[in-house]
Amino acid sequence: MPAGNGEAVSVVRLLELIKKYTDENHPLSQRKLREIALDKLGTDECLGYKNTFTRRLYGIADALNRDGDGELYEEDRWKIVFPGYQSQKEGAKNGKIYYRHAVTGDELSALCEVVQTSDRWTQDQKESLVSRLRAELSCECGETDYDRELRRKKAHVREYRGMVQRDVSHTLEFLQNAIARGLKVRFDLECMDENGKWRTQYAGCIVTPYYIVSYGGRFFLLGLWDLETGEKMKNTIRVFDVEYISSVNYVYTRLKYLSRGKYIRFVRWDVVEGIQYSDLWKKQTCYCHLGTFEDRIVPVRFRVQGVSDYSFIYRTFNAECCAVKNKVFTVRCPEDFFVEWALKYADRIRIEDGTPCSEWIRAKMRERLEKALENLRES
Repeated sequence: MPAGNGEAVSVVRLLELIKKYTDENHPLSQRKLREIALDKLGTDECLGYKNTFTRRLYGIADALNRDGDGELYEEDRWKIVFPGYQSQKEGAKNGKIYYRHAVTGDELSALCEVVQTSDRWTQDQKESLVSRLRAELSCECGETDYDRELRRKKAHVREYRGMVQRDVSHTLEFLQNAIARGLKVRFDLECMDENGKWRTQYAGCIVTPYYIVSYGGRFFLLGLWDLETGEKMKNTIRVFDVEYISSVNYVYTRLKYLSRGKYIRFVRWDVVEGIQYSDLWKKQTCYCHLGTFEDRIVPVRFRVQGVSDYSFIYRTFNAECCAVKNKVFTVRCPEDFFVEWALKYADRIRIEDGTPCSEWIRAKMRERLEKALENLRES
């Protein structure tokens, strides 16, 4: 071993020991650290004798608690904390030592909870990620508060997945890589048959993916549907529910090269990033099925009667995408979507005049309701 490497190894192992077995709520004395080192490492060589330990400890603290010019950070930014370092007095006792982790215990619990309740990863990936988060961001202090809190929450929370929901983690990862590399993708769009089984509706769709949106617990892909796949309109921007995407793969040219995506000004990254939520996603509500940006987006005005709870409006259209004045609501969405939504609440909403689509929506609702009554009479 080259000269000096033994000291470097000891310093690194001491830092790892402090990081792994201490935090703000679990500071340890030098004696306790020695006991842990003997138990976990089989030797306390990384601590050394008392003076060696102090020298190594202060060296680690100076390396982590000071900037490149040797200036001490504010105390709340220190990584290695102990009373002796705080006092900066000659001969002061070290006292109990702890490592200040990047997140608090409550923040780590929240992060792990988000991972465990997300559809972004498979169950095995969730367990692996939570384990790594805890290994890097928390200390091992026997049964931690996180362990107890996790068991307590599991006693009250159960995760249920609808029968039509599928694991989209692989598809999301593939699409994210394609977006990052600027490549086209090919996939099948599926739907469900009368038996609740998935079947292919459109095969071999070629799309340039631009953006993935998480909305209402689901993931949607914003992309350019390629004209080569039979789409009638050139440069059709569509939003696809990721759950309905299957058999995703890259597109290759005749020379077997990966096919680069098509870019149009509207979806340049700098443009998309700068668009406000209320501008870009205000017709998000129609994305439960395939919607297009070329659909006619119209303002629809209506009143509500006989209710005191208006959550059925805001859960659909979002507070940022719905305006109300003098008890008249105005929303912007495709006409067909509004008809579908309004039929669910036909007993409590009244379409107002004053917009070009008012009569068309009324006529369409009457047609749909009359058809429903006809079906009832025949059943």
